[in-house]
Amino acid sequence: MADFTPDIAPVRPTALKPGYLAALFAVLAVVLGAFALYGLQQERRSTLETMERGARSLAEAVSSAEENVLRAEVDMEALVGERLLDNARLLAELGSKQALSDTLIERLAAEHELDQVDVLDLEGRLLASSGIVDDDELDGWQEALQPLFAGLEQALLFELDQRLFAVAVAMRNGGVVIVRASAERLLELRIRSGAGRLIQEIGSNKGVVYMVLQDSLGLLAASSNVVLIDPIIGDTFLESALVKDAVDSRLATFEGEQVFEAVIPFAPQGETLGLLRIGLSLDELRVQERRGKLQVLLLVLLLLVLGAVGAGAVTVRQNLSLLGDAYTRIQTYSSRILTQMADAVIATDPVGVIEVFNQAAEDLLGGDRNEVRGRRLQEVWPHEIVDRALQGEELLGAACLYTNKEGDERTLAVSSSQVRNADG
Repeated sequence: MADFTPDIAPVRPTALKPGYLAALFAVLAVVLGAFALYGLQQERRSTLETMERGARSLAEAVSSAEENVLRAEVDMEALVGERLLDNARLLAELGSKQALSDTLIERLAAEHELDQVDVLDLEGRLLASSGIVDDDELDGWQEALQPLFAGLEQALLFELDQRLFAVAVAMRNGGVVIVRASAERLLELRIRSGAGRLIQEIGSNKGVVYMVLQDSLGLLAASSNVVLIDPIIGDTFLESALVKDAVDSRLATFEGEQVFEAVIPFAPQGETLGLLRIGLSLDELRVQERRGKLQVLLLVLLLLVLGAVGAGAVTVRQNLSLLGDAYTRIQTYSSRILTQMADAVIATDPVGVIEVFNQAAEDLLGGDRNEVRGRRLQEVWPHEIVDRALQGEELLGAACLYTNKEGDERTLAVSSSQVRNADG
């Protein structure tokens, strides 16, 4: 009996498991995603710092503009004061030489563009005026003009209200001349160039949600879209910022929208007048964050897909390798069975080309099996029974005479059958 002991398969190297490969890609995706999110957080922090620096620049611009306006007001007041003082001295000199009547000073006031000229005696009684002076106003002057009446001062400059400046000059023969002039130019300067105007202009720019100047009592100035805003009192952050000498910032909510708010004490001349609050839109930051998160998501998905594809490819390759090994073992085992069989076995393809030709067939029909394989069976064994078998006839022990090369005649029992695949 032939020995059919199977061969011991060689030791194969350990194959990479697909699950491990998928897990490796998943870990890589998580690590890269974490690094990307950390990068987004750093970029957000950097953007907020840039916004804070921009808000500080805006606050410094407003503070500088207010300082310039205040200096200009001082210069304008000085000019107005000098002009009034010159006119008052001329009128005082004229009054020491002649009596000043209402008609005369009305004409002089019109010629010199003065709002009103008043002449008082040493007792503070009204002698002449180009306008109207009531008793309450006369009573109010008594205390303010005492230095002139007493000879302690020769001239005084004072502001009657926000629209009028006045200069009082003592006359040599006793009495006082008061000259008044309008402060409209100063008011126009404040309106055109003050912090309030600049705050409204800056507040109307894209990206600036609001800009307000606020003290502990309420709003001092605000951009046009601000009607109401949280007070300083009761807000720990704002109360703390009011006593600091630096910019502070936070994320705040204004009219239901989250904004980046920068707060800086407003001290144009070294004295803190309040807080300058600047709210900046976070729309651009949100767009950047959404774009960055989408990129991170796509990166993670790509790595996961690559991991799945890689794991699948490894699985397919390993399965193909296993199938190939199994096929090789089966082929080897089958070949050995066929080789060691006592019966002659011949297998062909559908057109009769020999594919299997075992040792018994070689001994019976003659010819080397390596040379015979690939040739047509009719050429190796030209017999009518071969034609019948190739035509699909099922044979079972059919007898036929065969004469070999030595001239010996033998009777063979031939069986044949067709082997079909799953498709028939």
